[in-house]
Amino acid sequence: MTRRKSIFLIVFVLTFTSLLNGRSSAQFIVSKPIDASQFQAFVASDSPSNFTRSESNAVPQPDRHALRGQYLARTALAYRGAPYRWGGRSLAGFDCSGLAQTVFGKNGITLPRSANEQYQMGKPVSKSELLPGDLVFFKNTYRAGLSHVGIYVGDGMFIHSSRPGVGVVLSSLNEGYHRNHWAGARRIDTALSHR
Repeated sequence: MTRRKSIFLIVFVLTFTSLLNGRSSAQFIVSKPIDASQFQAFVASDSPSNFTRSESNAVPQPDRHALRGQYLARTALAYRGAPYRWGGRSLAGFDCSGLAQTVFGKNGITLPRSANEQYQMGKPVSKSELLPGDLVFFKNTYRAGLSHVGIYVGDGMFIHSSRPGVGVVLSSLNEGYHRNHWAGARRIDTALSHR
């Protein structure tokens, strides 16, 4: 079967299934990739977990930050492997806050230059409520106080420009070092320039 026919078949099945279940096809937008068993559970359910209900009406609304956060996470992951460079904000090298500033800037969001200033933006988010695109902060890394920032990409992982010789990498929030230096997280809830 050609790729074009496969895509048509998938769209047809999704549309047909949503009509049978009384859902709009927009409800099939999810906040993270899902496997076949999760998809079947989603189709069988009456209220998908990645949607919220508005107080003003009963029509499910997509979690807008989750969708925007995926753009941010994808943009950040494109820089994986770039070298570390103090004060850097380009493929020639990034420091931690330069990476965050560049990723958000590519998505139409202006962030200040330093991790301390970035920590003042948006609203605080607990570790258990993190979504892709949230900024994660660490303290007492190379100096006392708030000293490092990364971008949460999902599943307990974040991307950051670590240090010289390492560069832009994915790391786990549950790693001992990052768990011990955790300072908090912020959600920058601003509309992206491309949607």
